[in-house]
Amino acid sequence: MEIEGIAPGDLVSWLWSEHRILATPITHDEFQGVRVSPSVYTTLEELDRFADVMETAIRGRAAGVADPGASDPERLARRC
Repeated sequence: MEIEGIAPGDLVSWLWSEHRILATPITHDEFQGVRVSPSVYTTLEELDRFADVMETAIRGRAAGVADPGASDPERLARRC
């Protein structure tokens, strides 16, 4: 999936550092986005949480908020 205006790497970093959601950035000439691979062990609650987090990222971008990946580096370092 792609959120227009947010680099896949920035989104993946934000998903992990802020929400502990593991994803993979994909950058290709024809497509840029994020790959998320739920499995048979992924619960519906986890899928709902992911959807909520992605809505937060989309709303933040639409409201002119900085990219999710542009979080405070010191705060990111503390969380990792």
